[in-house]
Amino acid sequence: MSLFIDDINGFVSKDYDSIAEAAARYTGSQEQQGESSGDIGRVYSVKDGIVRIKGLHNVVSNEKIRFTSGLFGLALNLEMHAVGALILGSERYVNAKDFVFRTGEVLKVPVG
Repeated sequence: MSLFIDDINGFVSKDYDSIAEAAARYTGSQEQQGESSGDIGRVYSVKDGIVRIKGLHNVVSNEKIRFTSGLFGLALNLEMHAVGALILGSERYVNAKDFVFRTGEVLKVPVG
């Protein structure tokens, strides 16, 4: 039985190392492009023009965000593990598991 457990531990540690290396490469390529893991999130809920997003840890309140469909949204509800955002367009183009990206721009409305 001990041999079997050692074999499993060997496979798991090899897979873990390769996963850790792949994650490091991915993170490195993002940082070269000026993105960090806090700049990307994933939609997990869409309802009535409101999306719930996991990730986007660096987003600020009233910041414009961009969905993979090209639509924009407005980050409003900033929580510890999720972000609530308003879709600025039709919700039919935003689905669960879509990626969301920070734009770094706060929404501005001209007055006067």
